[in-house]
Amino acid sequence: MVDDHRAGGADGARRPDAPPWWLFRGTGEPVDGKLPWPPAPAWRRFPAPAHEGAAPPGDDDAIARHRRAIAALLLGPEQIAAVNVGLLLRRPLLVTGPPGMGGAGLAQLIARELRLGRVLRWTVNSRTTLREGIYDYDVLGVAHSALLERPTEPAGEAGGLSGPRGSVGDHLADRPAAGSPPVPRHIRLGPLATALLPRVRPRVLLVDRFDRCGHDLPDDLLDVIEEGRVVVPELARLPSADGPFRVAVDDPGGHAEVGDGVVACAEFPVMVITSNGERDFSPAFRRRCVAVQLPEPSRDELEALVAAEFGADSRAAALVERFENSRGAGAELTVDHLFDALHLASAGVLDEDAARTLDAVWGRESAGSARRLPGRLL
Repeated sequence: MVDDHRAGGADGARRPDAPPWWLFRGTGEPVDGKLPWPPAPAWRRFPAPAHEGAAPPGDDDAIARHRRAIAALLLGPEQIAAVNVGLLLRRPLLVTGPPGMGGAGLAQLIARELRLGRVLRWTVNSRTTLREGIYDYDVLGVAHSALLERPTEPAGEAGGLSGPRGSVGDHLADRPAAGSPPVPRHIRLGPLATALLPRVRPRVLLVDRFDRCGHDLPDDLLDVIEEGRVVVPELARLPSADGPFRVAVDDPGGHAEVGDGVVACAEFPVMVITSNGERDFSPAFRRRCVAVQLPEPSRDELEALVAAEFGADSRAAALVERFENSRGAGAELTVDHLFDALHLASAGVLDEDAARTLDAVWGRESAGSARRLPGRLL
């Protein structure tokens, strides 16, 4: 049975004493669509006019459901309260915890429960820059389109790529509106800029594995958090009279109109930033976030997760125990490792040579104890 300090459950049941100010309750069950979005603090209100627009696409695939299930079972009142504080203050959620223990699932859970549509995902690494989150610009595509659309020159006049009137530079230079290059068609807003589009209700942006980012990215993000806006320079350089410009966004087949190259929010997005706690962020960055600490799941919680995913299985207890022993010995295992092993067990793969199979799934260090047991492990 799941410990009493946890507020969630496999069936989405909630404690009856949930405070009335909680928007998010951690069930993953969509709330009434008429739930009003609460007003932001005066210092977190942004001037961009909001528009409802088309509803963002949903996201109910198997991976999203799996992550939501883990998050719902592992969230306790402390974590849910912290999420609601972030929602009311319009502050990013800095979610810290062991890998695979519900960080990404929390974003999925918030989006589904509050009916905020598909989660926008920005996965970062050591080379990620702020621009990658804002937009992508296909320079070669612009040049190619400009060459295809240039006017035909009379025979005998300078032409070709190297001629004074036929150079690529001519077609990319600032010119009257009638001859401007098709820049907007070759710009795609990234997940960060898409999340900042002005809407009545915010989008959920998952900034995943943020502790892998370069040294400068957290501080580069501070202005975006404070101002709620970003600039696309290639659009800002075009004549404003030609705008607003229709550009692609980080939703399948989606588009939006951007004027003057500025993307500014009306409601700050629900920004869920996940970290494994492997690095320290600057005080300025942490000061702008609400901390959500995800603890290690207990033995009872692991068994509840397994029961929710696989039902009653006599092999589960032995694998959960071995999983706990391996983690206690320092092995870096996630819930997904446990689920992988249980899937193999249900297929009969572990019946004959469990030690060798767990070597492949969990790594040699974590499966070393299994090697000392002869024959069948389960």
